[in-house]
Amino acid sequence: METIALSVDAQRSGTRWNDPSNPGRIYFCGKGLRYPIQFSQRAQDTLLQIGRALEERVRQMIDRVNRHLERTLPSIQLDYDRIRDTYTFGTVRERHVAKALSSAIAEAFSDASEKAEALEALYGEESQVDVTDDVALQNELRSNLLKAGKVAFVEESPEAYVSLEEAKSLMLDMGGIPCYPVLADGTRGELTEIEQDPEFLRDELLRRGIHCAEFIPSRNDINLLKDYVSVFNGKGTAQHAISGIQ
Repeated sequence: METIALSVDAQRSGTRWNDPSNPGRIYFCGKGLRYPIQFSQRAQDTLLQIGRALEERVRQMIDRVNRHLERTLPSIQLDYDRIRDTYTFGTVRERHVAKALSSAIAEAFSDASEKAEALEALYGEESQVDVTDDVALQNELRSNLLKAGKVAFVEESPEAYVSLEEAKSLMLDMGGIPCYPVLADGTRGELTEIEQDPEFLRDELLRRGIHCAEFIPSRNDINLLKDYVSVFNGKGTAQHAISGIQ
């Protein structure tokens, strides 16, 4: 299970964990949860609170996308209910908005050159990806429209996220192992502030009582991956994990 925690202090200071675009946001996982799943009432209340707040945020983002579309590509509009029913199992997130927008653009502009012109109108600059590559286009739409500082970005509400400590407690409540996913150079870019020193990251996780970390090796340079794993192993604890599948 994955959730997103939020460190308000890190958000204010511009410090990034494992989200390279959003300071303070922390992707956090739980491994080996009970099955059948069991929640305490407190965990249920927390998850419902998160769900309601995230739904409100994504609705606001869709509204902002639509206002921008009215100015740039007025033939296209997005609808929350249609996105939910078409692209999700009931929970709409940023990636679903980007997927719906990519599909709408493809339907409206079937010719690659027309699609490129539409994207230039949408971005105010030329697209930097192969416009026929849907996955690359979805990622670019997210980066250019939905991320911090962009036209449809909506600030995270504290009610939409738990703290890292609460995320850890949530996973334990469900019988799981709290686990931190290490990004490292996963975006082929610079390392984030929290992760740029593997020893600092290791000690920070242990200080917070988190004894499991995972990697997605296909995203990382092999030598960098070896450095992180060596540092994590060197602490003398067997309570960690390396994952190649996600």
